[in-house]
Amino acid sequence: MPKTLMTHRGVLATAAAGAALALTACGSDGVMNHGSTAATMGSYAVSTDEVQDAVSDITKYDKNSGITGQQAAVLMVLEPEITKVAARNNATVSPSQVREEYATQMPKGATLSDPAVRTILASVQLRALGAKGQAVATQTQKLVTTADIDLNPRYGEFDKGNMRPTAASWIKPTAPTSPQQ
Repeated sequence: MPKTLMTHRGVLATAAAGAALALTACGSDGVMNHGSTAATMGSYAVSTDEVQDAVSDITKYDKNSGITGQQAAVLMVLEPEITKVAARNNATVSPSQVREEYATQMPKGATLSDPAVRTILASVQLRALGAKGQAVATQTQKLVTTADIDLNPRYGEFDKGNMRPTAASWIKPTAPTSPQQ
């Protein structure tokens, strides 16, 4: 093998290893340094596996749900706080109620994963709170607009007050290319 090829490979390997070490040294906290974490808010954390389980289960049994990983992560990390607001306003839904409702849409013997139940629970309670009147809607909106959610970049960015998916600002859409003739 030519010596220059060996030298280039060695330089590339060293550069790659150095870049990896440099990147891992950038900060010691946050979801970027915990790749298995999808979202955190205070002491609440949601793993990427939980998000994948939730999205997989929900879309398997409700093809029209349109749920995204970002929505599942945000709903799951907000669920404990949403449940507190729902309890104060008589709008709670239990996990068993969610399971019973979905059981009608699932094959016999199939069950929803716990992450799917938590995601649906948060979503249903948000809708129930929205139907409770303006004062309760204001409480709920305050929760969503003040939530300090740290979202893994693979799920986009959390836009406070907006529960719709938001792409990460550093990901730019590519312009459509015209076919060459």
